[in-house]
Amino acid sequence: MRLKLTWKVYNRDIDIMVNSEQTISETIKILSDKGFLDFMLDKDFQFVKSYRNQRNINIKLTYEDGMIYSGDILEIV
Repeated sequence: MRLKLTWKVYNRDIDIMVNSEQTISETIKILSDKGFLDFMLDKDFQFVKSYRNQRNINIKLTYEDGMIYSGDILEIV
């Protein structure tokens, strides 16, 4: 299933579509490759914050496993 998500990256909101079976880390790599996260490459992070359910989710999980649904807002923590 396709999900529409918003990623908060400092002062920018990035709206993207992802497959629910994709891992969060794969999305982070794609955003990094596209130049959206260049400033974060030297940081070691393992979680994103879901604004919908107010909890941190391991980036190794798929969106489905992390219970992230369409319309959610995510931020790297």
